[in-house]
Amino acid sequence: MLLIGSAAPFAFLIAVDGVAAQLSSAAAWIESNPFMVIAALNVLLLGVELFLDIGAAILLLAPLTLPVAVSAGIDPIHFGVILVVNLMIGGLTPPVGIVVQTVGNASGVPVVELFAASRPYLLALLSALALLSFSAALVACF
Repeated sequence: MLLIGSAAPFAFLIAVDGVAAQLSSAAAWIESNPFMVIAALNVLLLGVELFLDIGAAILLLAPLTLPVAVSAGIDPIHFGVILVVNLMIGGLTPPVGIVVQTVGNASGVPVVELFAASRPYLLALLSALALLSFSAALVACF
């Protein structure tokens, strides 16, 4: 809760200072190819979620990365699905892995065993992320 409480004012300051516009202009070299933007966003989001909670990451990164995605021609709904799936995958990976830690605390199963047992599902989620990332029509179907 502390992360979410501090992320909201920080996201407001980022919006007021125009950091999103500066980031969008700095990434202009990659914006000509939407697939490169999606790949870069996937790498960024998967990396950030290793250290941040899901809610705090959404509050911090959505205002920063949405203008970059829209200027590259990516549909905002497609971007939102990619954002949520990326952050959900991050919720299953160590070191934070808040989803796995919650299940471990509720069930009494050691977290190390849960992380090991979730590996095959992570591979399935990563392949689903690849499908969703590069197929806007698939996202629009659902």
